Amino acid sequence: MQALEWALNPLAWCQEELKIKPRLFQRDLLNTTSRRIVLCCHRQSGKTMGAAMLACHNLIFRTGHVVVASPTFKQSQRMARTIKKFFNKCSHRPVLTTENAFFWESETGSSLSIVSLDQPDNIRGLSGVRLAIVDEASAVDVESYAALIPSLASVQDSQQIIISTPRGRIGLFWEIWNNMSYEKYFLPVTKNPEISASWLEEERKTMGDLLFSQEYLCDFTSAQSCVFDLDKFYNAIDPSISAVMI
Repeated sequence: MQALEWALNPLAWCQEELKIKPRLFQRDLLNTTSRRIVLCCHRQSGKTMGAAMLACHNLIFRTGHVVVASPTFKQSQRMARTIKKFFNKCSHRPVLTTENAFFWESETGSSLSIVSLDQPDNIRGLSGVRLAIVDEASAVDVESYAALIPSLASVQDSQQIIISTPRGRIGLFWEIWNNMSYEKYFLPVTKNPEISASWLEEERKTMGDLLFSQEYLCDFTSAQSCVFDLDKFYNAIDPSISAVMI
């Protein structure tokens, strides 16, 4: 009965089995039934931990395939290590019949692929994916993302979770953040009471205002490499003025 309760209530499983008290956004992430989720988070916000808890719950209590994807394989491995730490703490975990650096499979039929998105060919051919987690999405190109997402199509209640800190008003993450079909989580450092104001002030002085706003306040600022400031460019546009044909 305990396993059934935890299967139906990921939050209770996290609190009682993992002995973790999730932050508010992690609770919402564990409980959401939305199929398309995007998290815009500051550095050290707990975003990887939240996604890893959800991935671990899927591996233990559900059948189907989980994919952890990042711009590099090393980044994907970091999340996989967090998932494995949670997995090993669980008394109701299934036996892993296959476990290597790229793929896990359990006796119950659940599985995990650990992939990089630096080349689209790395993920073509995946299918039956129940949960796809794309971490550091601001560094992922559209082609690699487009190669991954069709793998969720055949699973009725599949979920994709897109996670990143902003990196300018361009690219995949900016486009997804502005897509109204995604459930959005916005987590600037001002919502995290665990990081002290004095430490943040030191970071701001070290990084400068522009980079600090991006990394900690989750501002989609213009890229530092831009010739023109995109914010000023867009603000200069007056939609009431018609185009002039020359």
